[in-house]
Amino acid sequence: MTRVTDKNSTVDRSSVTYFIESLPRLARLVSQRVGLIGVVIATLGCGSSSHELETAPVSGRVTLDGELLTSGYVFVTPSKGRGAKGAIQPDGTFVLGTYDSADGVQVGTHSVTINPVPRDEGDRQRERVAIPRKYSQGKSSGLTVDVQAGENNKVEWALTSNE
Repeated sequence: MTRVTDKNSTVDRSSVTYFIESLPRLARLVSQRVGLIGVVIATLGCGSSSHELETAPVSGRVTLDGELLTSGYVFVTPSKGRGAKGAIQPDGTFVLGTYDSADGVQVGTHSVTINPVPRDEGDRQRERVAIPRKYSQGKSSGLTVDVQAGENNKVEWALTSNE
């Protein structure tokens, strides 16, 4: 065994040699552990989160006084969990989404509100249509949706200007 000495320390040459020879094995071990951690993190990040409640597709059409409602937003408010929303298209149709733009609504019966396009969002292609105020409030809208699991839920709401 050879000792290497400098001004500040003394080290066994065999210890240094062992350490240097162990570096590739240590690097491989660290790489394997980091790779395993990466796989676990990637797996946890895929699919639906455990906190997401079951949803089912919901789409439909809205009319106002017998005419297609050509713009606005449909909002669904569940008693617990996350609400859903969807934009009303020029043909009066909408598709609702909770976690994504079209993944549906949580299963169950929920209150619904329908609101006009906000003033700062209206443009020539998406004309702002006046919707009676009662439909923009959950307590007065009188609108509900009963979302059934495993079904493509279709809804039609016929709004009226009469209070």
